[in-house]
Parts: sequence; structure tokens; C-alpha cells
Amino acid sequence: MDETRLRGKFAAEEFRTFFNEAGDLMSWYNPASWFRKKQKRSYEGAAKGRRFSNWAAGGASANTEISAGAALLRERSRDLLRNNAYAAAAVRALVSNIIGEGIRPASATGDRDLDVTIDKLWRRWQKDASGALPVGFYGLQSLAVRSFLESGEVLIRRRSRRVEDRLAVPMQIQILEADQLDGQMNKELNGGARIVQGVEFSPTEKLQAYHLLRRHPGETSAGLRGVSRETVRVIARDVAHLYEPTRPGQVRGVPWLAPAIRRFRDLDDYEDAELMRKKVEACVSAFVYSTEEEEEGVSSKLEDADGNIIETLEPGLVSYLRGGKQVVFNQPHAVGGYDAYKRAELQSIAAAVGLTYELLSGDLSKVNFSSIRAGLIEFRRMIRSLRSSLVIPMICDPVWLWFIEAGIASGEIPAALRVTRGEVTLADAFGVKWSAPRFEEVDRAKDAKADLAELQAGTTTLIDLLAKRGVDWLDYLAAQVEIKADLEARGLSLTSISFTDETQTSEEPDAADDDEDAETDESEDPAEESDAKEAAA
Repeated sequence: MDETRLRGKFAAEEFRTFFNEAGDLMSWYNPASWFRKKQKRSYEGAAKGRRFSNWAAGGASANTEISAGAALLRERSRDLLRNNAYAAAAVRALVSNIIGEGIRPASATGDRDLDVTIDKLWRRWQKDASGALPVGFYGLQSLAVRSFLESGEVLIRRRSRRVEDRLAVPMQIQILEADQLDGQMNKELNGGARIVQGVEFSPTEKLQAYHLLRRHPGETSAGLRGVSRETVRVIARDVAHLYEPTRPGQVRGVPWLAPAIRRFRDLDDYEDAELMRKKVEACVSAFVYSTEEEEEGVSSKLEDADGNIIETLEPGLVSYLRGGKQVVFNQPHAVGGYDAYKRAELQSIAAAVGLTYELLSGDLSKVNFSSIRAGLIEFRRMIRSLRSSLVIPMICDPVWLWFIEAGIASGEIPAALRVTRGEVTLADAFGVKWSAPRFEEVDRAKDAKADLAELQAGTTTLIDLLAKRGVDWLDYLAAQVEIKADLEARGLSLTSISFTDETQTSEEPDAADDDEDAETDESEDPAEESDAKEAAA
């Protein structure tokens, strides 16, 4: 019997080998079929079996997919920020880390006197950067980034002002929501130009203009009902458009919360259901019933002392059924798993929006120094990437150039001769360095020791360390010179100022220190002492 089974097994293996070789041989006659067979074996994610039957994945372009769902995504994202505590916390955390007290510029023309003039002019102008909001340019940065996270994109429009407006430079900026960029405008223009969701491109795919609605389409204030969808064409150099392109050819943005919208909603529904269940558990009620057959059954209705019908459970409720004789109390049962489920959901949401679980939930009960520091390192790397690749080039740099152009036009900033000759661009002649707020260290003492070690080893410079803290190198030097001059004027110096606690110092050495020194001297090895003397010789 065993021999028969063994022969059958060998025969089956030989048959499979022959079948595979025959299939490879047949591939010479039908290579397309063989290639499709091999292709199906390559990617399990491309299978079409029962497990993938309800997975509907489209192959549309980025602009087609965004056009179909952008408006609804924006509406749901805004609703979450109004009504969901975790969604609001996520956006607040991102805005405070990306912008903080503001991403501040420092002129870098190479001419120190000109840089000082431009920086002073900027400080005057940024206070009145907006004609509608008295928050300054750094407040507008926070508003713009918040709108970008909420709606997926935001527009900043340059507004020229008159000299009579008495501004530092005759220019202000206006923040516009994504709804004012006409997403329904899609058309082909003469000569090969085209408009995609309100954004106009030249035949060579160069950005040309934005078609903006004169009013917000959702504005329903008194006197503005029935606002038409009249648009105005604004040239591209007068608009700064902040969004995150995730696919080639993408011209509009998607709300930052989009990957987590459904989970936010599901968590809300779960918490509502859990709250209702807790309320029901708290309703300890008593039912009075009879064991006699003729009195059994539920009465047609229950009424309180005032004749009102009782339709809900309440704490302490006593319901009298027909022919009541005995009393039975309900026994609510607690259901576990709430904390574990909520934690898992919040971890998924945190991953979707680019936060750590601790930043999103505020729960620090299960972290230590190493884990929280490792999580913050990755999070801060993402924040730096958002600053350098999106916020600074898409918002800060355009506004800086608008400021310089307005300053030159008003005569507040002298025009560079090389610019007037066309030798360099305005951006090259009037360079700028942007300094973002520094991140707070988890353990300042350890980070300070690490910075000092790198500085002594030559792997970093003082300029780099100051830049990490959001401090400009030239401002630091100027401050040091000013401090030194002020101290000298008062007959002081940095060496004459004690930064130690005088209560901890004394002229006489402590007895305990003497004992330690004595023990150290006695413990020294004579051999090591002789080696040290030879080395010194």
C-alpha cells in the first residue's frame, strides 16, 4: 500500500513538471497568454478574486478625481474642524509647528546698509500687510496654512494701494479660500492654451492666470443673496497658490484630513453610541409584574402621576405592569474594549494626518524619553519639509518679491543697477533668508551637550546651530556687539559677571571634597604615575 502511494506521488510530480514545461513550450506559440499568466502571478494586489470584488479603483487623472470630489471633501473637512475635537487638535498642532510665531525674513543683498534699510521697512509694512485683518503678516501666515490644511489649498492675492493710504509700501495682500477659484471653468483656448479648474496655462504648459470669483460662492449674508458666478482673470504673478501637488499635472489641492475623514466620522459615531450605552447602563429600573395567568401581559401604556405616558428608561424608573405582584430590577452589563478601540483608531488617524499619536490625543501615559524623542524627530522632519518645499517657496518668496517691487516703485528701496540693466533678476538682487521658529528640545541639557560636542568636533558651525534656533547669524553678532558696548559703558565685562549661585560657593574647600581628593590620591597606581612622568619627559 505504501509503495503504491509512493509511486502515485512520483507520478503526480512528473505530471506537474511535464505540464509546466509544456506550458513554457506553448508560450512560443501564444506569448501574450503566457505573459498575462506570469503577470498575474507577479502582483497579488492586481488579483481579481473574491477578496478584491468590492474594491473599485479608478484610473482617472489627478485633476479629474479632484474635480469630482473636491467640493464635498472641503465641506466635510470644515465640518470636522467645527465639531470634532481631534480634527481641530490636529490642525492646531500642525499650524503651530509649521508657523509658530512666524517664518521671518532677513534681507540678504550682500550690502549690510541696504539690508538694514530693507529689514526696517519690512517690520513697518508687515504690521499692515492686510487691509481686512489687523493680525500682521505672521498672523496671515497662520491663517493661510490653516486654510491650506482645511481646504487643501489657499490663494494669496496682491493688492496694490495708493500712496495716500500711508502704508510703508503701497501694497497689501488678501487671503482667499479655495472656493473662489472657479473649479467649474474648464475649456480649451485658442492657440493651444487651456483652463483647468480655473487655472489657465499657456500652450507650453506655463502658468498664466487664475480665474477668481468676485465673491465667495457660499456667501449668503444680507444683501448678497443670489450672487452671480462672475469671474475675474488675475495674472499669475499677482497670485500665490499654496497646495501640495502629489501627482504630476495636478493643479488643485486636496484637504489635509481627506485620508482620515471616514475614520473621524466613524469614531464620532462610535463615541455617541458608547455614550448612549453608558446612559442606558446608568438607568437602573424596576418592573412589577404578576405570576397569575389572568394578569399577565404588558399594559397598553405606562403613565406617571400626572398622566404623562412613559416611553423612555430613566434612572430610578418603576414600571407597573398589569396585575403587578413582584419586583424585578434590570441588570445593565458593561462592555469592554472602548479604550483599546479608541486608541487604535486615533493611531490610524494620527498616521493619516502626519502627527504622532501623543500630539493628536494628548495621551502621554505610555511614552518615555526615547520613544517621544524618536517620534518627534520624524514629525519635525516632515514639518521642515513642508516649510522648505511648500510654505516658503509658494507663499513667503512671492510676498517678499511683491514687497520689494512696491518698495522700489515708491522709492523706499533703491533699485539695483544690475536689475535695471537686466543683468540679474529681482529675486537674485534682493535675496532673502527665512528663519522659522525653533523646536523646543525634549531634554535641553542633553541637546546642548550634543551641540557643543559637534561644534568642537567641527561637524557643524555656530551659524548652523543658530539657524536651527531661528536666529540670524548677523543679528546675533550685532546683538553681541551691542551687549559688549553697553557693558563697557558701565564699566563691566562678561568675565566680571557671575552666572553661578553664590550660595553654593565658598573660599574654603568642602571637607567632603578633601576626603574625595585624598581617596583619589591614595588610589592612584604607582606604575601609572611613573608612566605619566615618562610621557611628560
